[in-house]
Amino acid sequence: KEENALLFQKTGRITELAQRLKSLDPPQNIYTEEDSPSLILTLQILLSYDVLLQPTSDLNLLAGQLLNILHIRREAISTLVCEIIRCCLLGMNDSDRYDMLRWDAFTMLKLPKLIEKIFEDYKSGAEASNALFHGLFQV
Repeated sequence: KEENALLFQKTGRITELAQRLKSLDPPQNIYTEEDSPSLILTLQILLSYDVLLQPTSDLNLLAGQLLNILHIRREAISTLVCEIIRCCLLGMNDSDRYDMLRWDAFTMLKLPKLIEKIFEDYKSGAEASNALFHGLFQV
């Protein structure tokens, strides 16, 4: 009976999440605080794909995808900057030699341009520069 109750509870949760996803309202937060996945997991997948499989890709698409994630998760722009930098540092640390070179190149050459594009699309002015410095201090 306990197994059936647990199964029923999980089925109800899956149905609830499916209904929220069908609403197509991106700003709606589909996670509760306790089951929200870490932002770094989401960003690591997206950045790894771009770094390892498409090293010559345009940064405009990636910046747009990162901003969409920012709005969906309702995170601060400073948190996004901090987590992107952490992803790059973790990618350089966890890779083999060839992949490490790709992570190095992305971090040193493309990361500053990516952050610049994110801030161009996000906001302008003193508030954005303060958010950038706050994100760098979080690292």
